[in-house]
Amino acid sequence: MAAAIVTTLAVTVPAAEAEAERLNPEQVSGSIAYLRQAYGVSEQEALRRLELQRTAITLAATLEQKAAGSYAGLWLDQADGGRLVVASTSPQAVSGHLAGLPDRGHIVVKQVGRSLAELRAARDRLAAEVGDGPDSVVLPRVSETTNQVVAWRRDWLVTDGTRARAAQSLTALDRVAAESGGVVVTRSMPRPNQLTTSADITGCHPLYCLTYAGFRGGLRLEVTRDDGTTGVCTSGFNVRARGGAYDGRAFVLTAGHCVVGGRHQNVDYASHQGKLLFREEPGLARNGTFPYDYALLPYINRNTQRGWIDGQPDHNLVLFRCTTGPQDNIAGTPCKGGSGGPKDGKVRITGVIPADQVHANFVVCATGAGASREDFTDAVESGSGKGYQPGTHCGLVSGQSNGGIDTNICARPGDSGGPLFDEASGSAIGILEGSVQSRSGACQAGESNNYLPVSEILSYVNSRSEAQGSVFSVITTARG
Repeated sequence: MAAAIVTTLAVTVPAAEAEAERLNPEQVSGSIAYLRQAYGVSEQEALRRLELQRTAITLAATLEQKAAGSYAGLWLDQADGGRLVVASTSPQAVSGHLAGLPDRGHIVVKQVGRSLAELRAARDRLAAEVGDGPDSVVLPRVSETTNQVVAWRRDWLVTDGTRARAAQSLTALDRVAAESGGVVVTRSMPRPNQLTTSADITGCHPLYCLTYAGFRGGLRLEVTRDDGTTGVCTSGFNVRARGGAYDGRAFVLTAGHCVVGGRHQNVDYASHQGKLLFREEPGLARNGTFPYDYALLPYINRNTQRGWIDGQPDHNLVLFRCTTGPQDNIAGTPCKGGSGGPKDGKVRITGVIPADQVHANFVVCATGAGASREDFTDAVESGSGKGYQPGTHCGLVSGQSNGGIDTNICARPGDSGGPLFDEASGSAIGILEGSVQSRSGACQAGESNNYLPVSEILSYVNSRSEAQGSVFSVITTARG
């Protein structure tokens, strides 16, 4: 399955053009702030690391094409001087592709035993025996940093009806792991806690953005369920369908458990700041097992779509917003905005980074709309806890250890479905699924939250009959 994703969703990040032009510090101020605070580096050093991260994205694509027999993945080492580590079974085979790269002095090659192609083949063989889908008790994933295939066990998924099939899968897993010579290792995946629940504001804010042109990722969605309850989530990315039954329709991507959770009976509706905008589309929302938890919500009618996206100048926006002051919650994960910052902070999404091109220790940012009525008296309670402020945080990718993208970015109930993106390249990465922790209120040290890869979600949707011949893609141009 994953190999097909690489084929259908190639890297869409601008390559030569992006490399030719140096990053503007204002464009990546949130990521710079994170690196300065987390690693004690200067602004110039933080900018260098972000330039190297941008180089890494295009370098990975090059090595997969031109050194596939030896290339074994790459990652950033922020703790050891901000180096880019390139893994290879033959350092000589990749060294020629590194010559002349910007910041070559901070790129090192690590020799490993297995190429990325070999690891993916081993993963696919394992998936053929144990499964690898929404209902599989095992999720096989490649770990570039350990040069292994990790089989993540989801024992909490087993029910009386699936117990026999799960037992067969786990028996096969034990056999394959024992015969693999250390290539395949088994780990337990904790069940994510889905982060959704039943002041003076200026500029576009996650809770209040009616008067600013264009719907965007990072805004609050208040979901009116068919049993009369209301839940809170966050919009992820704007999506467009081409061809088929949904040709030309615009959608917002968010988490599936926002609309088809435990209280779901018929059809749910979603509003922003009291304005009804979206309606659940049968077949395009799934509260499946991680990482198949998504909802593509269309606008309620063509006029609403025209007013909120098609008639607006920018169709590819994500909100970038910070809150400062006594309720500031950005300790450890700072970002731009707030006092003195942009009144309508925008990140323009110009590409999508596929799941297998999101590497360890990349600097990424996320926006969420969770909030408590103790802080915002007119808001629907999301369960975030007093002191948590909706907005943007930046942090690091800690890996892809559980079938999704793990980060140290702070998030709370109400942030589910919110966008994870690369500020440096303007690329969509994922939407928030949840946390392996149970935390409330202001952010703390040691945050851990996981995101569903957008590339995997849309590849899965586009392969299903419910797509009715349409192809769904994140909008990556202003008029897309």
